[in-house]
Amino acid sequence: MTESRLAFVVGSVVLIQACARNSQPAVSLIPAQSFTFSAQTSPDTLLEGLFEGTATIRDGWISVEVKPTLTFPPGPQERWRSVTIRTFVATDYRPGTWKTAAVSTPVNVWRFLDFSRGPAAPARRSMVIPETLHFQVPIPKGADLATSRLGFELEWVTLYKDYGQTEQNYAFSGPLAAARPPTP
Repeated sequence: MTESRLAFVVGSVVLIQACARNSQPAVSLIPAQSFTFSAQTSPDTLLEGLFEGTATIRDGWISVEVKPTLTFPPGPQERWRSVTIRTFVATDYRPGTWKTAAVSTPVNVWRFLDFSRGPAAPARRSMVIPETLHFQVPIPKGADLATSRLGFELEWVTLYKDYGQTEQNYAFSGPLAAARPPTP
């Protein structure tokens, strides 16, 4: 009798686990919110960027679609093989300071750059990246959208005689709370 009860309990547990594995994921009750943005890096002697696109906030993530415009200084095109772009949510944003818990996967944009052949250009030049770049960015738990912004990081390596140094320039959108109406 004890064995049959044990078999019944074990069978019930297996059945409950099987049903739990086949359940459908919860449907989000909060609709996705899309908005357009523009973010410009600060002036820099090397690399500058303008980021324009759309973003969608849904279920703790921001999906970003952006077409950057990069401005390069005069010089050889080979200097820019390591240019990457990544995005993040800058929380507690104040000019000159912010926090971020996670960043998107970086995209190396060398393959999108179309430098003309021949000698290096004598002046700064701007290039629109012809492809739309896609990023997925987590919104940190507890982030206040009123003090958070969508951030972009341009990163490159500046070569010196015997070593290279990583450098960055940042751009920020407007506050995310302005892009999303309050939830009920």
